[in-house]
Amino acid sequence: MAGIPELSPEAKVGKILTLIGFILDVVGVVAGILFFIFFFVFGTFFVLPTSPTYPSSFPFAFPLGFLGIIFLIAGTVGIIGAVFGILAYQSAARGDFHTAGIYGIVSGLLPPSLLMLIGGILCLVSKESEQQKKR
Repeated sequence: MAGIPELSPEAKVGKILTLIGFILDVVGVVAGILFFIFFFVFGTFFVLPTSPTYPSSFPFAFPLGFLGIIFLIAGTVGIIGAVFGILAYQSAARGDFHTAGIYGIVSGLLPPSLLMLIGGILCLVSKESEQQKKR
């Protein structure tokens, strides 16, 4: 179309990969939240009541267990990564590929997401990003 600049192939693929990486981050966060809820409920209603010191140790007992804590930490890191994924995709949709690349790389490194990482790198090496750096 006349008047609308065409995006470079790197920018197009980077934008698509940031979207796919963001969707996978959201799926991972939802799975982490569901696992957290499962381990909390399982620890509270099945493991804790069967312990011999249940009535006296209840306020001090942590019902999540080791796996629940790991899922809690992974979910927190996943939420932070998903937020950076949102920022990366919004920047790419606006046409700010330099900022989208930086956000995409950060989002790809927080919960290791190869698609988001590659999308961020492609956004950074696109000619649109180079033009924005010169401004």
